[in-house]
Amino acid sequence: TIGIYSSMISASMSNLIGASRILYALAKDDLFGILLAPAKKTSCGENPWVAVLLSWVLAQLVLFVGKLNTIAPIVTIFFLLVYAAVDISCLALEWASAPNFRPTFRYFTWYTCLLGVIGCLVMMFLINSIYASDRKS
Repeated sequence: TIGIYSSMISASMSNLIGASRILYALAKDDLFGILLAPAKKTSCGENPWVAVLLSWVLAQLVLFVGKLNTIAPIVTIFFLLVYAAVDISCLALEWASAPNFRPTFRYFTWYTCLLGVIGCLVMMFLINSIYASDRKS
C-alpha cells in the first residue's frame, strides 16, 4: 500500500506541475487575454507559482463537484482521446511519408497506429458509452 500511495502522489504532483506549465504557456502567449494574466507571474527561478496555485484550485473545484468515481471515467476518456490523437497523427505522418518522421520503435508500422486508435475507441465505449459518444439520455 505504501507503493500505491507514493505512486499516486508522484503521478498527482507531476500532473499538477505539467498542467501549471501549460497554463503558464497559455498565459504567456496571451491566448486568453486578461483572464490568465496572473498566471504569468514566476519566482526567481522561473517557476510559475501562480499557475501552480491556479491549477491546484481548479483541481480542487473539480473534486468538490462530486464523487471521484463520477469524475474518473471522464478523465480516463480524455486520456484515451489524447492517445488516439497521437496515434492518428503518427498514422497520418506514416501515410504521408513525411521525411522528418522516423519512429525508433522497432515494431512500428501503420498497423500499430491503427490498432492503437481502434483500441482507444473500443476502451472508451467499454468505459462509458454515453460519455464516449456524447449522447444525452
